[in-house]
Amino acid sequence: MPPRPLCRLALGPALAVLLLAGCATAAPTAAPATGAAAPGTRLLEALAHVADTDATRSAFEFSDVAALGALGGGGWAGIRYAGARRISPKLPLEAGLRIDAAGYAISAGREPRHVIVFAGGQDDATVAAGLRRLGWKPDGDRFLAPPMPMTPAPPNDGGLVPGGQARSSGGDLLVGGQTADLADAVPAGRPTLAVRPVIAALAACLGDVVAARARFAGPGYLAVAATGVRRPDTAGAKPRAVLCAATGSGADAAATAETLRQGFATGRAPTGSVPFTTLYPDATVTVLDGPEHVVRAETTEEAPDTMLSEFGGYGLPGEVGQGEV
Repeated sequence: MPPRPLCRLALGPALAVLLLAGCATAAPTAAPATGAAAPGTRLLEALAHVADTDATRSAFEFSDVAALGALGGGGWAGIRYAGARRISPKLPLEAGLRIDAAGYAISAGREPRHVIVFAGGQDDATVAAGLRRLGWKPDGDRFLAPPMPMTPAPPNDGGLVPGGQARSSGGDLLVGGQTADLADAVPAGRPTLAVRPVIAALAACLGDVVAARARFAGPGYLAVAATGVRRPDTAGAKPRAVLCAATGSGADAAATAETLRQGFATGRAPTGSVPFTTLYPDATVTVLDGPEHVVRAETTEEAPDTMLSEFGGYGLPGEVGQGEV
Protein backbone atom coordinates (compact mmCIF):
# COMPACT_ATOMS: atom_id res chain seq x y z
CA MET A 1 0.00 0.00 0.00
CA PRO A 2 1.55 3.34 -0.98
CA PRO A 3 2.32 5.75 1.86
CA ARG A 4 -0.16 8.52 2.52
CA PRO A 5 0.97 12.13 2.22
CA LEU A 6 2.84 13.45 5.24
CA CYS A 7 0.83 15.59 7.64
CA ARG A 8 2.32 18.78 9.05
CA LEU A 9 1.22 21.50 11.38
CA ALA A 10 1.62 24.87 9.68
CA LEU A 11 3.67 26.42 12.47
CA GLY A 12 5.96 28.78 10.59
CA PRO A 13 9.52 28.33 9.36
CA ALA A 14 11.08 27.81 12.79
CA LEU A 15 8.99 24.79 13.70
CA ALA A 16 7.20 22.76 11.03
CA VAL A 17 6.12 19.91 13.28
CA LEU A 18 4.72 16.71 11.86
CA LEU A 19 2.10 15.46 14.25
CA LEU A 20 -1.48 15.85 13.37
CA ALA A 21 -3.72 16.81 10.47
CA GLY A 22 -4.83 13.21 10.25
CA CYS A 23 -1.72 11.74 11.94
CA ALA A 24 -2.59 9.62 15.02
CA THR A 25 -1.94 8.06 18.44
CA ALA A 26 -3.44 6.46 21.63
CA ALA A 27 -5.46 6.92 24.79
CA PRO A 28 -4.31 8.99 27.72
CA THR A 29 -2.30 7.95 30.71
CA ALA A 30 -0.44 10.21 33.08
CA ALA A 31 3.19 10.99 32.17
CA PRO A 32 5.79 12.40 34.52
CA ALA A 33 6.26 16.17 34.31
CA THR A 34 10.02 15.95 34.73
CA GLY A 35 13.00 15.35 32.52
CA ALA A 36 13.90 12.15 34.39
CA ALA A 37 13.30 8.74 32.86
CA ALA A 38 9.83 7.36 33.53
CA PRO A 39 10.24 4.22 35.65
CA GLY A 40 8.49 1.03 34.66
CA THR A 41 7.25 1.85 31.16
CA ARG A 42 7.64 -0.72 28.43
CA LEU A 43 9.37 1.90 26.28
CA LEU A 44 12.08 2.37 28.94
CA GLU A 45 12.48 -1.39 29.18
CA ALA A 46 13.01 -1.55 25.41
CA LEU A 47 15.48 1.35 25.39
CA ALA A 48 17.43 -0.42 28.13
CA HIS A 49 17.83 -3.37 25.74
CA VAL A 50 20.00 -1.34 23.34
CA ALA A 51 23.51 -0.08 24.03
CA ASP A 52 24.09 3.66 23.69
CA THR A 53 26.47 3.88 20.70
CA ASP A 54 27.12 6.13 17.74
CA ALA A 55 25.21 3.62 15.60
CA THR A 56 22.10 3.29 17.78
CA ARG A 57 21.44 6.75 19.21
CA SER A 58 20.47 8.40 15.93
CA ALA A 59 16.87 7.09 15.94
CA PHE A 60 14.53 4.59 17.51
CA GLU A 61 11.17 2.97 16.82
CA PHE A 62 9.22 0.96 19.38
CA SER A 63 6.02 -1.05 19.69
CA ASP A 64 4.53 -3.08 22.51
CA VAL A 65 3.84 -6.22 20.48
CA ALA A 66 2.07 -8.10 23.27
CA ALA A 67 -0.22 -5.25 24.35
CA LEU A 68 -1.15 -4.32 20.80
CA GLY A 69 -1.90 -7.94 19.97
CA ALA A 70 -4.27 -8.10 22.94
CA LEU A 71 -6.00 -4.86 21.87
CA GLY A 72 -6.60 -6.26 18.40
CA GLY A 73 -8.99 -4.30 16.20
CA GLY A 74 -9.82 -0.63 15.93
CA GLY A 75 -6.59 0.06 14.07
CA TRP A 76 -4.33 -1.00 16.94
CA ALA A 77 -3.11 -4.06 15.02
CA GLY A 78 -1.74 -1.70 12.39
CA ILE A 79 1.02 -0.47 14.72
CA ARG A 80 1.84 -3.80 16.35
CA TYR A 81 5.17 -4.09 14.53
CA ALA A 82 5.96 -0.37 14.33
CA GLY A 83 9.16 -1.14 16.25
CA ALA A 84 10.42 -3.28 13.40
CA ARG A 85 9.16 -1.76 10.18
CA ARG A 86 12.42 -2.67 8.47
CA ILE A 87 12.27 -6.35 9.31
CA SER A 88 12.34 -8.66 6.33
CA PRO A 89 8.82 -10.04 5.81
CA LYS A 90 10.50 -13.32 4.87
CA LEU A 91 11.47 -13.93 8.49
CA PRO A 92 7.92 -14.53 9.79
CA LEU A 93 6.34 -15.60 6.48
CA GLU A 94 8.92 -17.99 5.05
CA ALA A 95 11.23 -18.75 7.96
CA GLY A 96 8.32 -19.19 10.36
CA LEU A 97 9.89 -17.11 13.12
CA ARG A 98 7.40 -16.29 15.91
CA ILE A 99 7.87 -12.54 16.05
CA ASP A 100 4.24 -12.28 17.19
CA ALA A 101 5.30 -14.04 20.40
CA ALA A 102 7.65 -11.21 21.37
CA GLY A 103 6.83 -8.87 24.24
CA TYR A 104 7.98 -5.80 22.33
CA ALA A 105 10.01 -4.75 19.30
CA ILE A 106 12.53 -1.94 19.11
CA SER A 107 14.72 -0.72 16.25
CA ALA A 108 17.62 1.63 16.89
CA GLY A 109 19.90 3.44 14.47
CA ARG A 110 19.82 3.95 10.73
CA GLU A 111 20.50 1.53 7.91
CA PRO A 112 22.76 -0.29 7.40
CA ARG A 113 23.96 -0.10 11.04
CA HIS A 114 20.54 -0.47 12.66
CA VAL A 115 19.64 -3.23 15.10
CA ILE A 116 16.18 -4.67 15.75
CA VAL A 117 15.17 -6.60 18.86
CA PHE A 118 12.15 -8.85 19.23
CA ALA A 119 12.20 -9.33 23.00
CA GLY A 120 11.17 -12.77 24.22
CA GLY A 121 9.19 -15.68 22.84
CA GLN A 122 11.87 -17.06 20.49
CA ASP A 123 13.41 -20.53 20.33
CA ASP A 124 17.07 -20.89 19.32
CA ALA A 125 16.56 -24.07 17.28
CA THR A 126 13.53 -22.65 15.46
CA VAL A 127 15.40 -19.45 14.63
CA ALA A 128 18.43 -21.36 13.31
CA ALA A 129 16.29 -23.73 11.22
CA GLY A 130 14.22 -20.90 9.79
CA LEU A 131 17.23 -18.83 8.78
CA ARG A 132 18.88 -21.83 7.14
CA ARG A 133 15.66 -22.46 5.22
CA LEU A 134 16.01 -18.96 3.76
CA GLY A 135 19.60 -19.64 2.73
CA TRP A 136 21.20 -17.65 5.54
CA LYS A 137 24.69 -18.93 6.39
CA PRO A 138 26.10 -19.44 9.90
CA ASP A 139 28.99 -17.15 10.82
CA GLY A 140 30.08 -17.65 14.42
CA ASP A 141 27.09 -16.91 16.66
CA ARG A 142 25.05 -15.25 13.90
CA PHE A 143 23.56 -15.95 10.48
CA LEU A 144 24.25 -13.83 7.42
CA ALA A 145 21.66 -13.21 4.72
CA PRO A 146 22.56 -14.28 1.19
CA PRO A 147 23.60 -11.45 -1.15
CA MET A 148 20.71 -9.91 -3.04
CA PRO A 149 21.32 -7.75 -6.11
CA MET A 150 19.88 -4.27 -5.99
CA THR A 151 17.57 -3.25 -8.82
CA PRO A 152 16.07 0.14 -9.76
CA ALA A 153 12.97 -0.94 -7.80
CA PRO A 154 14.17 -3.45 -5.18
CA PRO A 155 11.63 -5.61 -3.41
CA ASN A 156 10.59 -4.44 0.03
CA ASP A 157 12.89 -6.70 2.00
CA GLY A 158 12.61 -4.63 5.12
CA GLY A 159 15.97 -2.91 4.95
CA LEU A 160 17.82 -6.24 4.69
CA VAL A 161 18.69 -5.69 1.04
CA PRO A 162 21.42 -6.36 -0.07
CA GLY A 163 22.34 -8.12 3.19
CA GLY A 164 21.63 -8.52 6.86
CA GLN A 165 22.33 -10.62 9.90
CA ALA A 166 20.39 -12.24 12.71
CA ARG A 167 20.76 -14.44 15.77
CA SER A 168 18.81 -15.57 18.80
CA SER A 169 19.90 -14.59 22.29
CA GLY A 170 18.19 -15.68 25.51
CA GLY A 171 14.79 -15.99 23.87
CA ASP A 172 15.19 -12.78 21.88
CA LEU A 173 15.55 -12.43 18.11
CA LEU A 174 18.21 -9.90 17.12
CA VAL A 175 18.37 -8.60 13.56
CA GLY A 176 20.86 -6.12 12.15
CA GLY A 177 21.70 -4.27 9.00
CA GLN A 178 24.64 -5.29 6.87
CA THR A 179 27.21 -3.36 8.94
CA ALA A 180 25.44 -3.47 12.31
CA ASP A 181 27.05 -4.79 15.48
CA LEU A 182 24.54 -7.19 17.01
CA ALA A 183 26.33 -6.77 20.34
CA ASP A 184 24.59 -3.36 20.49
CA ALA A 185 21.36 -5.30 21.15
CA VAL A 186 22.92 -7.15 24.12
CA PRO A 187 24.25 -4.29 26.27
CA ALA A 188 25.86 -6.56 28.92
CA GLY A 189 26.54 -3.81 31.43
CA ARG A 190 27.23 -1.03 28.95
CA PRO A 191 25.30 2.28 29.10
CA THR A 192 22.00 2.04 27.24
CA LEU A 193 19.68 4.38 25.39
CA ALA A 194 17.46 4.42 28.49
CA VAL A 195 20.05 6.42 30.42
CA ARG A 196 21.09 8.82 27.65
CA PRO A 197 19.71 12.06 29.23
CA VAL A 198 17.87 13.46 26.22
CA ILE A 199 16.38 10.11 25.25
CA ALA A 200 15.34 9.43 28.85
CA ALA A 201 13.68 12.85 28.96
CA LEU A 202 11.75 12.11 25.77
CA ALA A 203 10.65 8.74 27.14
CA ALA A 204 9.46 10.43 30.34
CA CYS A 205 7.55 12.97 28.29
CA LEU A 206 5.90 10.33 26.12
CA GLY A 207 4.85 8.34 29.17
CA ASP A 208 3.22 4.93 28.91
CA VAL A 209 3.05 4.49 25.15
CA VAL A 210 2.32 1.39 23.10
CA ALA A 211 4.26 2.74 20.11
CA ALA A 212 6.78 5.52 19.59
CA ARG A 213 9.23 6.91 17.08
CA ALA A 214 12.10 9.36 17.40
CA ARG A 215 14.39 10.93 14.82
CA PHE A 216 17.53 12.89 15.60
CA ALA A 217 19.16 15.13 13.02
CA GLY A 218 22.68 14.76 11.71
CA PRO A 219 25.85 13.33 13.29
CA GLY A 220 26.90 15.41 16.28
CA TYR A 221 23.90 17.67 15.89
CA LEU A 222 20.49 17.27 17.38
CA ALA A 223 16.98 18.48 16.96
CA VAL A 224 15.35 15.99 19.29
CA ALA A 225 11.77 14.96 18.83
CA ALA A 226 9.63 11.91 19.48
CA THR A 227 6.03 10.98 18.87
CA GLY A 228 4.03 8.32 20.63
CA VAL A 229 0.71 6.55 20.95
CA ARG A 230 -0.51 6.44 24.54
CA ARG A 231 -1.67 3.15 26.01
CA PRO A 232 -5.49 3.13 25.87
CA ASP A 233 -7.67 2.07 28.75
CA THR A 234 -9.75 0.01 26.33
CA ALA A 235 -9.56 -0.98 22.66
CA GLY A 236 -12.50 1.33 22.00
CA ALA A 237 -10.83 4.39 23.51
CA LYS A 238 -9.84 7.18 21.13
CA PRO A 239 -6.10 7.30 20.48
CA ARG A 240 -4.08 10.02 22.14
CA ALA A 241 -1.25 11.55 20.09
CA VAL A 242 1.82 12.84 21.91
CA LEU A 243 4.71 14.86 20.52
CA CYS A 244 7.75 15.72 22.63
CA ALA A 245 10.59 18.06 21.66
CA ALA A 246 13.75 18.74 23.67
CA THR A 247 14.90 22.33 23.24
CA GLY A 248 18.11 24.20 24.00
CA SER A 249 16.97 26.43 26.87
CA GLY A 250 14.01 27.61 28.90
CA ALA A 251 13.52 30.47 26.47
CA ASP A 252 13.55 28.08 23.51
CA ALA A 253 11.01 25.86 25.26
CA ALA A 254 8.69 28.79 25.93
CA ALA A 255 8.95 29.97 22.32
CA THR A 256 8.36 26.46 20.98
CA ALA A 257 5.31 25.99 23.19
CA GLU A 258 3.83 29.28 22.06
CA THR A 259 4.44 28.40 18.41
CA LEU A 260 2.66 25.09 18.91
CA ARG A 261 -0.27 26.76 20.67
CA GLN A 262 -0.62 29.24 17.85
CA GLY A 263 -0.43 26.41 15.34
CA PHE A 264 -3.28 24.57 17.01
CA ALA A 265 -5.29 27.79 17.28
CA THR A 266 -4.84 29.07 13.73
CA GLY A 267 -3.59 26.17 11.57
CA ARG A 268 -5.57 24.17 9.07
CA ALA A 269 -5.39 20.68 7.63
CA PRO A 270 -3.25 20.27 4.47
CA THR A 271 -6.33 20.78 2.31
CA GLY A 272 -6.76 24.17 3.98
CA SER A 273 -10.42 23.51 4.58
CA VAL A 274 -10.58 22.20 8.16
CA PRO A 275 -9.21 24.27 11.05
CA PHE A 276 -7.13 22.47 13.64
CA THR A 277 -9.48 23.83 16.28
CA THR A 278 -12.14 21.57 14.72
CA LEU A 279 -9.89 18.54 14.33
CA TYR A 280 -8.13 18.87 17.68
CA PRO A 281 -10.31 20.87 20.09
CA ASP A 282 -8.66 19.25 23.12
CA ALA A 283 -5.02 19.89 22.12
CA THR A 284 -2.75 20.94 24.96
CA VAL A 285 0.86 22.17 25.03
CA THR A 286 2.99 22.00 28.17
CA VAL A 287 6.56 22.96 29.06
CA LEU A 288 7.92 20.26 31.37
CA ASP A 289 10.41 20.66 34.19
CA GLY A 290 13.92 19.35 33.72
CA PRO A 291 17.32 20.13 32.20
CA GLU A 292 16.34 19.06 28.68
CA HIS A 293 13.65 21.79 28.41
CA VAL A 294 11.07 19.45 26.93
CA VAL A 295 7.83 20.65 25.37
CA ARG A 296 4.92 18.23 25.08
CA ALA A 297 1.89 18.54 22.78
CA GLU A 298 -1.07 16.17 23.12
CA THR A 299 -4.30 15.71 21.23
CA THR A 300 -6.93 13.08 20.58
CA GLU A 301 -6.66 11.34 17.23
CA GLU A 302 -9.01 9.17 15.20
CA ALA A 303 -6.80 6.24 14.15
CA PRO A 304 -3.93 4.80 16.21
CA ASP A 305 -1.76 3.96 13.22
CA THR A 306 -1.98 7.24 11.33
CA MET A 307 0.63 9.36 13.04
CA LEU A 308 3.31 6.67 13.15
CA SER A 309 2.74 5.54 9.57
CA GLU A 310 2.95 9.11 8.30
CA PHE A 311 5.81 10.25 10.52
CA GLY A 312 8.45 12.22 8.68
CA GLY A 313 11.00 14.88 9.60
CA TYR A 314 10.79 17.89 11.84
CA GLY A 315 12.09 21.42 11.71
CA LEU A 316 12.82 21.92 15.40
CA PRO A 317 14.42 24.49 17.69
CA GLY A 318 17.59 22.42 17.68
CA GLU A 319 18.23 23.80 14.20
CA VAL A 320 19.58 26.97 15.79
CA GLY A 321 22.24 24.89 17.55
CA GLN A 322 22.10 22.20 20.17
CA GLY A 323 24.48 19.58 21.49
CA GLU A 324 24.75 15.97 20.50
CA VAL A 325 22.25 13.46 21.89
